[in-house]
Order: sequence, then structure tokens, then C-alpha cells
Amino acid sequence: LTSLLPSLGQHRAILHDAVWGWPQGVGGMAFGVADRFIIGSAVGAAGLAHYAVATQLAQPLHAFAAAAASVVFPKVSRAMAQGNSAQVRRLLWLSLAGLGAVTTLGAAVLIVFRTPILTLWLGSAMAADAAPALALLAAAFWLLSLSVVPHFALLGLGRMRFVALTNLFAGALTLLAMLALVTPFGILGVAAARIVYGIATLIEFVPLKAYWSRHAVRD
Repeated sequence: LTSLLPSLGQHRAILHDAVWGWPQGVGGMAFGVADRFIIGSAVGAAGLAHYAVATQLAQPLHAFAAAAASVVFPKVSRAMAQGNSAQVRRLLWLSLAGLGAVTTLGAAVLIVFRTPILTLWLGSAMAADAAPALALLAAAFWLLSLSVVPHFALLGLGRMRFVALTNLFAGALTLLAMLALVTPFGILGVAAARIVYGIATLIEFVPLKAYWSRHAVRD
């Protein structure tokens, strides 16, 4: 009979990866709400409302990419376990091309038609105040959506520590940018600071490119 007791044979390897998941999760949660606290304390409730409306429209760009690319992690892990580097590269190429096209189109629509969309939803007065921030936030979440595939792929390749440290570094850098920009520029400064996060997370393409180049030569 198969034992019903849990197997602890791989506990060291599991804990080695999990230990980096905790700081990444806590850091992501903290950085995800820090902008609201900064705007609320520095700008006030009205500015926070305009920023929240713009965020609500722009955030689905990243949320869609994250949901769609979540299948990359197990598929990459399986292909790696089978030693099928060609399959890994095929998965990455299809994911990057497909999600990149969809999120780019979505961001372009939000940026170009931000004022009509906001006017239709909330009226012209609210649209005038929230539209400039929406353009910046659409660019920020579009950049962040581009790093989703490398994020999941690197997890599948066992690079949990690199992913965690990259996100913690990007979050800390963004927090400093928000604190520096909120006083002179208000919600536009905080929205622009989120672009810093999107740019910083693109560093995850570096080890992914190295993997791609290394195995392209072998295959």
C-alpha cells in the first residue's frame, strides 16, 4: 500500500525556492498599495479618486497578461524536465509575440481614446482630471505586462531568487521615485514613477536571452 504520510524527500529544494517567494509576495503587496497611501497623504482625496479611476482602467493590461501567461510556468518546467529546450524556446516565442501584440493594442486604445472613454464613463469634468494620469499608467502597465512571460519562464527555469530580487529592487526604486515626484507633480508624478517599475522589471529579459542564445546554438 502507498503510504499516506507526506514525503519530505524534496523539502530542501522546495524550501530553497519558497523562501524567495515570501519576500517577493510581501514586497509586491506593499509596493502595490504604496502609491495610494502616498497620493492620499500628499495630494488628498480628490487626487486619489482621479488616480484610482485611471489605475482601474490601466491595470487590466497587466492582469490579463498575468492570467494568460500563467500556463507558461508549468509548461516551461515540464519541457525543461524533459530536456526539450526547443519546446521551451517555442513556448517563449509564442507567448511573447501573442501577449505583446494584445497588450500593445490595449495600451494604444487606452492612450489614444482615454478622454472619450473616461467622459463616457464618468463625465467630462472627471475625464479632464484623470486622462493625463491614464496615459502614463497605460504605458506603465503595458511595460509591466511585457515582463510577465520572462517572470513565469524564469520561475520555470528555477530562477526564483533572481525574480524575487528583481521585483524587490524595482519596487524600492519606484517607491523612491514616487516620493520624489509626488510633491512637484502630484498624481502625474506617481503615475510616471510606475513607469520606472515597468522598465526595471524588463531586466528579466537578460537571463532569458542568455538561455535562448545558449540553447539556440546547441539545437
